Amino acid sequence: MTICSKKLPCFTFVTKNSAANSIDLSDRSGQIIACAEALKGRAEVGAIIGLCFRTGPDLVFWWLGAILAGFRPLILQYPTGKQARSYWQSSIEDTIDRADLTAIIADDAVAQVLSGNHSAFVINQPLPDAVENSTFVLDDFSIIQLSSGTTGFRKAVEFTAGQLHDHVEDFNATLELTEDDTIVSWLPLYHDMGYIACFVMPLILGVPVVMMDPEDWVEDKGLLFSTIEKHRGTVCYMPNFGFEVMSGCEVGDVSSMRFWISCSEPVFESTARKFMKHVGQPEDRFAACYAMAENVFAMTQSTGIRVARLDDEDVVSCGPPIRNVEIKTVDGELWVRSRASITSYMSKESIVDDEGFYPTGDMGHIVDGEIYVTGRKRDLMIQAGKKYYLSTVDAAVNRLVPEARGRVATLEDYDERLATSKAVVLIEAQDFFTRAGHNEIKEKILDDCGLDHVEINFVPPRFLTKTSSGKINRVLSLKHWKQVQDAKGVSLKTDPASDIHREFATLPFDKPAKHVLDSLSETVLRIILSDTGVPFESEWTLNDYLEAVGQNNGQDTEKDQAIRVASLADRRLMRFLKQEHLDEIGLAVGHSIEVEHLCCPPTPILLSDLIFVDYFLPRIEDKEPFTHLVRSVNKLRSSSLVLIDDTAELFFSLSQVYPVLSHRLERTREADLVGLRWQSYARGHDKLPVAVVAGVWIDVEDRAKTIDMLAQYLGIPIYKIATLTSLQEYTRDWDLIELQSLASPGLKPLAPDRIQSFLEGRIRDTRGGVRLVDAQQGDALRLNDLPHFCAQYVDRQNLDLVLEEFESFCIAGSPSSVTYIPKKLDELAKPYFFVASPNKETLEAATDFDCLLMCGPTVRVDIDAPTAFVMGTVEGTGTKNCEEHPEIKDVSFWARNCLVHTSDWYSLSEPVNQSELASQLEAARLDAVEARDQRLAEQAKRREARQERLRNRLFSN
Repeated sequence: MTICSKKLPCFTFVTKNSAANSIDLSDRSGQIIACAEALKGRAEVGAIIGLCFRTGPDLVFWWLGAILAGFRPLILQYPTGKQARSYWQSSIEDTIDRADLTAIIADDAVAQVLSGNHSAFVINQPLPDAVENSTFVLDDFSIIQLSSGTTGFRKAVEFTAGQLHDHVEDFNATLELTEDDTIVSWLPLYHDMGYIACFVMPLILGVPVVMMDPEDWVEDKGLLFSTIEKHRGTVCYMPNFGFEVMSGCEVGDVSSMRFWISCSEPVFESTARKFMKHVGQPEDRFAACYAMAENVFAMTQSTGIRVARLDDEDVVSCGPPIRNVEIKTVDGELWVRSRASITSYMSKESIVDDEGFYPTGDMGHIVDGEIYVTGRKRDLMIQAGKKYYLSTVDAAVNRLVPEARGRVATLEDYDERLATSKAVVLIEAQDFFTRAGHNEIKEKILDDCGLDHVEINFVPPRFLTKTSSGKINRVLSLKHWKQVQDAKGVSLKTDPASDIHREFATLPFDKPAKHVLDSLSETVLRIILSDTGVPFESEWTLNDYLEAVGQNNGQDTEKDQAIRVASLADRRLMRFLKQEHLDEIGLAVGHSIEVEHLCCPPTPILLSDLIFVDYFLPRIEDKEPFTHLVRSVNKLRSSSLVLIDDTAELFFSLSQVYPVLSHRLERTREADLVGLRWQSYARGHDKLPVAVVAGVWIDVEDRAKTIDMLAQYLGIPIYKIATLTSLQEYTRDWDLIELQSLASPGLKPLAPDRIQSFLEGRIRDTRGGVRLVDAQQGDALRLNDLPHFCAQYVDRQNLDLVLEEFESFCIAGSPSSVTYIPKKLDELAKPYFFVASPNKETLEAATDFDCLLMCGPTVRVDIDAPTAFVMGTVEGTGTKNCEEHPEIKDVSFWARNCLVHTSDWYSLSEPVNQSELASQLEAARLDAVEARDQRLAEQAKRREARQERLRNRLFSN
């Protein structure tokens, strides 16, 4: 049996909007030949070539072209939302090593991620123009596919054309597929069910296929039924969870279907019967298939739903072995032999016994010639001498907690106290840290499964590690859970000396600070010193500070207890607060009081980042880049109560974007275009796995709920201060209401006696007494950080114009700000350096440069050199001194209408586009500013009139 270009079938690709692109491959040999020609010479004949595309024409043409060019193709997993991006990259790198990949053909998105990180080179080019059609035959080739990877990374398996043809003949003796059939599939082609059953097999048999990308199906499950109806599908493969999901979708006309085939995960009787009833077809059109990549694909297939009671469980039959497949059991494990099965993985020793059977790793029984799979061998747990399948516990938890279906993992862990294994159940849930009922679930599982001991834990969404096929990787999930447990109570320490060296590298270290630091540089230094116990002294030199922080580092002295207030409110609200006010509060409540301003992002972002630090950071080996963020988080955790206001929390958020730690451990391209100022929280963000959320998407209406959830997560009371009249619709129930105009949001400080009485009252009202913490060294009133979190999205197109126009640059700002700039300058091979602040002393000490890039400092700049204010400053967001550079003279860098959003974070609410609200608030602010200016102008006129009258009176006298 061969693949002849004249007999290639029609492939139809359906997108989520139901648009269909039908390609008759028998008429497109010219395109396949063009792909082959484009690949020839890129590697030696016989080399293994990876392909990484979404499901679509590009993948099919490049795959066929690679075979025609004499290569061995391997379809790699395309990154999806089911896996952490770091795990995906690690699995790709592992596959490159295991399969000895020479090259990877990929689309733009994947190519950018994979380039330069491994030995395989990346080919990224559009489909070449087709040449004239001509007939070709493929009869001597090999393909590579990967195993499922449930117990680790996926293993590479090679199959020759002969093995593929043998398997297709044997399996089709059961299926009896013809050119009149149509296979409809949403399955990924990097998994053996999608790859063989829905791609390679129909290519060999000439059976038409209608396919959609799995991500499109995830977004619109009903797309499968509508596609079957429209294209008169006859065969559809899915894992059990797919049948469960589709049982809740509107069906339509699926009368053309003759096979619904459940494969690749345990088949549950309840799901099978429910689905067949839902689609209104007889159960004999349902088939359970037992398959694995080591046998190309199928090993058995049933007709209808048959159940046997085995090992105290009802188990669905997977049917008898297909033609030329033999199965035996060895100590309860299923072993397989066929003319297509492998004898070893690539570059590994033989895995078969003396008779040529290989172990499947599955436990099961053979009853009346039919195969009943009871579970994975590695999923078999022995507790107190009794055997239990972890998948059985999974199924029980899915029944007991239906809202977590598919997001449950039962893990085996050895309990030294019990001297036996215990089942650790992890359940992903949105409300994981507020979830009650652990004992109730535990008792039901013990009852239902007969276990002696089980541990129930709720974890955040995306915590569980899954394989490319969506199965739980139990080994890695247990490892990550243990890392979370081990990391509790561990904090990261900053290195203030290194920070001083880095931030002030261009300044003299032997002159008093008052002579070399401007107000911004002084603020940066105060932030570095904030938790060292070293005070700011204007007469000290930078060398003096280095010596002081070195002496204080590592001191461990007994500390007094205090009530610490962490203020996330706009710092300017506290402008009039003094030490004497804290002393008076302390006398009233009987404990010393500390107040520290922390410049953090709004609470939805902050809560998500806290969850990242607790549940995802432990699995990252290099934690050093997270030091400053973790320090801010720990300061928040170690407080007694927290203050929040509507200016920092609501008002500014509607005009900004926010970096958020990605729960997929992925840094997105958008993150490099976020401009960040000097807030301590964001230092190091240039090296972190962050995604970006425009504040306009973060729902304002439910913010009180988010704040309450944050308080519950921290175990610390949070009090809300409302200050802005235009936001009172959302803040009328807040704890302290002191409304003012939007003309200068947050600039009018609260009266200190008002803050004093409010804090004193809240401390007294706290049920059970406010929490006492260790008093910190240094000042009790610490208001050093930026007034509020500042983050803007930068227009890349205009920025590129500037970076290409000049040859050398001075970047005023933090390395965390606009990370795109140093990356782009490195790409352009242009020199640059950073300065903390563009003051006169700094720029005089700096080396020559052609252009100053302002990326954070909000100070006026007195310099004749071309300057680009990349972030909004007192001088706007544009260019200055660029009259000789007309292309960039009037550009702006602030992408005010950026609507970037991500699903990579923990969010309590669905994204809501609040552009209209943002516009209303901005209009109200401008009206207030106009009214204020008019009022000031009238006051000035009255003063002038009074002075004129006084002059006239004096003159007359």
